[in-house]
Amino acid sequence: MRFILPVIAALLVAGCSSTQPAGEGRPEMKTHRVTGEVSTLVNAGLDRAFDQSVAAVRDDLQFTVESSAKDALVGVVKARTAQNKLVTVTLNKKSDTITSVNVSAGAFDSDVATAVAEKISSRLQ
Repeated sequence: MRFILPVIAALLVAGCSSTQPAGEGRPEMKTHRVTGEVSTLVNAGLDRAFDQSVAAVRDDLQFTVESSAKDALVGVVKARTAQNKLVTVTLNKKSDTITSVNVSAGAFDSDVATAVAEKISSRLQ
């Protein structure tokens, strides 16, 4: 037991992640192996990225948007799938033309988070 706890702690601190390389018209996406969060950068300002994120989860993926809020630096969209799984999209302004997009759907639903991140990215191209 003494050996297992340090290993688990090291994995959490190290932030184990995998990277989906950029491809034809697709930005690089990183998936955190422990939390399942998918992150990417998009070439869009925060306002446009936020609007397209809401549209992607509501219109394209047909999730139920529970809340959406944005200020000058951060935007957050919370939505639920038909299976009642919470999906959270957090957008952070990096510059006037670059926004980081982080999508979380739970540790075991990184495929859902990836689908959301890809849909948002495709709307912004």
